[in-house]
Amino acid sequence: MYEALRLFGTPPKQPPPGGDSSLSDDERLGQISECAKAVAHAKARLARAVVNARRAGYSWRRIALAAGVPHQSLHRRFGADRHGSVWTR
Repeated sequence: MYEALRLFGTPPKQPPPGGDSSLSDDERLGQISECAKAVAHAKARLARAVVNARRAGYSWRRIALAAGVPHQSLHRRFGADRHGSVWTR
C-alpha cells in the first residue's frame, strides 16, 4: 500500500457533483490513460518481484504477507505452472 501511495499519491477527494469543471475532456481522459499505464507497470513490477522472491526461496506465505494479500490468491495468480517452473519452486 505504501508503495502505491508513493507511486500514485494520496487518493483524490470526492469530486463535486458533475465532476471537476476545471479539467478539459482531453485532460480527464489523459488522466485515465496515465492511470491505466501506471497500473500495468505496477502489475509487471509485482510479477517480477514475486518471481525474484520465489527464485530466492521465499515461501508463498511470506511473499503474500509482504504483498498484503492472502497467500491463496497470490499462488492462484502466480503459482500455476503456466508461468514456468520458477513460479512453483
